[in-house]
Amino acid sequence: MATISKIKKAALPLPRNSQLKYALFYVLITAVVLMLLNIYAAATTRELIFQSKQVSLEDKAEMTTSAFSGIDILNRANVTSVMRQIGNLNATRVMVTDQAGYVLYDSLEGSRQVGKLALLPEIVQALGGDDVFYCRYAGGVLESREAMPIMYYNLLIGSVYLMEYDTSGGGLIDSLQQNILTISVALELIVVFFSCGFARAFSRRMRQILESVHVIREGDYSHKIRLRGRDELALLGEEFNDLTDRLQESESRRRQFVADASHELKTPL
Repeated sequence: MATISKIKKAALPLPRNSQLKYALFYVLITAVVLMLLNIYAAATTRELIFQSKQVSLEDKAEMTTSAFSGIDILNRANVTSVMRQIGNLNATRVMVTDQAGYVLYDSLEGSRQVGKLALLPEIVQALGGDDVFYCRYAGGVLESREAMPIMYYNLLIGSVYLMEYDTSGGGLIDSLQQNILTISVALELIVVFFSCGFARAFSRRMRQILESVHVIREGDYSHKIRLRGRDELALLGEEFNDLTDRLQESESRRRQFVADASHELKTPL
């Protein structure tokens, strides 16, 4: 009992546990990775939906411009007639302008733009001979715009402008982003849980090895490490136990040699 008490008093304090720091660092790294994946997935999803919307609006614009292929001069009468023949384009707004940019047709109810100059940047670029597409997502709404020039052979005679205000597409983007964010948070929580658990288990086993080293250092070679499993720490514990067995055997031989020598010295010649 005295020996055990002496060992406990002489044992050095254990070093501060650094495994929690490593666990937190690992959690931080995984959080950054998941955040980047979340941003990439959200951006890729929006880009795919934007491309799908662009293809849809370009097809509608090309169909509209092709309907004016046999007309050399646009006016309100022939434009209105053509648009009635085309029918519903499933667009929030459709406008047709002449080559000067004046609105000849506007599908928006209650609009007073007919006969006025259209100053929308997409129409201005289309009257310059360019196909223009613009799409943005904000506030759960997907807003898309397409403008295309109307050509009579090689002569520009006007432009077609289509705009879609899509709440269903915006809701789809919002839902996908929320789902990706939820999955990322859930994965991060799982990583935090397992990282902390592994760190605590590793720390506990490492502290057990350190305590055994302190005990052996005080001369108690009979002490054994009991570690379960077949990992590196368990193998280290087995090697440590083999070492203590050899130390205990060497100590027994040393004591036997000292005892024999002392007995021989005490025996008269």
